[in-house]
Amino acid sequence: MFSLVNSPNTPDFYNEQILAFGASYKSIEYDWKAFMVVFEHILRNIDFVSAKLELETEINGHFQFFWMKKDAHTSFSPEDHMLETKNWFFGYGFRDMWGLLEKDFEERDVFSEGLYPLKFYRPVVERLNDFFDKNGLVGEKLYLLKHLGDFASGDQLLPILEFLQLNGLLEYGLEGGKGYWVKALREPIEIPFSPK
Repeated sequence: MFSLVNSPNTPDFYNEQILAFGASYKSIEYDWKAFMVVFEHILRNIDFVSAKLELETEINGHFQFFWMKKDAHTSFSPEDHMLETKNWFFGYGFRDMWGLLEKDFEERDVFSEGLYPLKFYRPVVERLNDFFDKNGLVGEKLYLLKHLGDFASGDQLLPILEFLQLNGLLEYGLEGGKGYWVKALREPIEIPFSPK
């Protein structure tokens, strides 16, 4: 899936090294928030200048997402439609490697399934925080279905579980007939409303 151009003697790139990857996913747009939680976790843990992600779906169309690491020399004007976060600038739309729009920005360039900045679904966060306050036994496998009811299914829950696992707070899995389970790795677990 990954491709890295590298030579032991001389670099095969100009300016910055390029890491490329591609994959085909079934219905990724339905798990887009969870995918973005993982992708941004990767970005937080590598040294990068910019990242461009393309998403092409059968139903929703073709989208690009762009991240540029913040430094003292990085700035954008309002016409660039870039959102500034603590770690980087983020933008929708078709952009060059410096983050400048290659065509005029249109509202249809925004992927509605993954509005930015990412936010977790508040009722699920509140129920999970309550669940961990009452059941936060480290190392014990607990099933969420009886505690979360309708909120114990994928698209709102999965991004939160991914975030907690990536940050070393818990392990989770899915068992047929029993739903999602979690195993706290440490206490306390307090879930924010937005991944950081």
